[in-house]
Amino acid sequence: MSSSSHGLLYFKPASQRFYASKALFRQLAASSVALGPLKPTNETVSEDMVACPLFSLCWMVSRYDATHLAPWMNPVGAFHLKRWPSFGTLEKSRTHLSLCALMTKRPLTREQLQQVSHCSEEELDRFINACEMSDLMVFEEAVQVSLPEADSEEDKGRFGGLIKGLRSRLGLSA
Repeated sequence: MSSSSHGLLYFKPASQRFYASKALFRQLAASSVALGPLKPTNETVSEDMVACPLFSLCWMVSRYDATHLAPWMNPVGAFHLKRWPSFGTLEKSRTHLSLCALMTKRPLTREQLQQVSHCSEEELDRFINACEMSDLMVFEEAVQVSLPEADSEEDKGRFGGLIKGLRSRLGLSA
């Protein structure tokens, strides 16, 4: 059990769940919360508490507090997601959705991620920390993978071929 000014937080490791008062859960989802130390308890969890997977707590806690990468992560390494975060915990922001899409495709460095996603360094580091704490991150040695050009000839060829094929099938080709 842990306590804060917003309520109590109970952990049930066997079921991989945590239980929080409604006020504390709202605060965890919205911003940073200072939690007290964990203490063993035999108290039963009341039925009006919110139950969630421990994964969600890792995500909630780690995405607000840090303003830089966690100390055990290599800042010059490449970052790659094993899978997308749960949509129940992922912010539906364009930046986070873009980061997920980029990081599941191939390993990228922080500089590459920042360049493509146009997010601040702090926001990127908080997102990477949240993914790491949620066991979604794979670290690799930094390999400079070129970023795709928006107007590359390969994309034009594929897109042009698609349009050409549609026009042909619809009898619109000249």
